[in-house]
Amino acid sequence: MPNGELRWTGWQKIRALLTATVVGLALTMATDIFWPAFLAWMIEQVTPSGYAVSFDRVAAWAWIYLIFGFPVALVCCLLFGSLALDKAERKGWTSYRGAALLGARTGLIFAAIVTGLVLLNGIKTMLDDSSFNSWSFGGQVINDGMPTLLGWFYQLLDIATTTAIGAITGVTARAAAGPPRRRRVAVA
Repeated sequence: MPNGELRWTGWQKIRALLTATVVGLALTMATDIFWPAFLAWMIEQVTPSGYAVSFDRVAAWAWIYLIFGFPVALVCCLLFGSLALDKAERKGWTSYRGAALLGARTGLIFAAIVTGLVLLNGIKTMLDDSSFNSWSFGGQVINDGMPTLLGWFYQLLDIATTTAIGAITGVTARAAAGPPRRRRVAVA
């Protein structure tokens, strides 16, 4: 490490990663639970169809995300986020712009891993004798285990959303960490 390089302290990194965990989980809950429920409620207000949004179901999903999602988010942020913070320090990306780019890249990598798991599970289902089909919003999204064109569209929306959540989380983590400090290296 060159003399006078900008680095975050251990406490700054921990604060940044814990903030990233909370913000990432909150944004994921907003996009997965609250936004769709709000849209369904709005559509019901405009065009009454008898479909009522069950706020008990929304609350149940929120609790599931909090109970099971928080530990997963914490592990993912500690794993992916600590690697991202180390890379940011090595490359000198300590600005908010660098945090947004690195957060978006981390979100994209995470989304690519999840998409790969969806694809592997689909291939496994496609190759055995069983069959699995799924419909959503009036269209078939999975046929024999593999995503259809509409399914891939939804998958791309999920990748874009996860990338955006990563960018926002990166910026908030950078804000929580505060400015990096200049460290001096003792020369022997």
